Amino acid sequence: MVRVTLFRDCAGIAMPTAVTAVARNGSSIIANLTLTQFGTSIDRSIVCPGQQSTCTNPSSTIPGVQEYIYQTALTLPNTLNVPVTISHSTCCRANGVSNLSSPGSQETYLSTIIPAQNLNLNNNSPVF
Repeated sequence: MVRVTLFRDCAGIAMPTAVTAVARNGSSIIANLTLTQFGTSIDRSIVCPGQQSTCTNPSSTIPGVQEYIYQTALTLPNTLNVPVTISHSTCCRANGVSNLSSPGSQETYLSTIIPAQNLNLNNNSPVF
């Protein structure tokens, strides 16, 4: 199972119902993956009792954050002798991000590396 957890600013754009990822073995693509949303979003905003973030009240001045989980099944061949890299990228960052130069043109890139299968490791469904 490949799972990607993404977070969004509730005052920003809506999240998609699916995201893409690529599984590579060296420079070869093993699979182009479509991960669909798993469950519903979770409000991860930190607010005091009685207060509302932009997740529950769009006119609020308190920033809100939602968590979205996307997943799909992936079975890797047990004959791979090179690590597998699974990556997801998306463009672009919100223009309001103040610690990046030109955030509206900056992508987010996430990846993980799974050791080669022929190492006889018990590497079943790790979580990163």
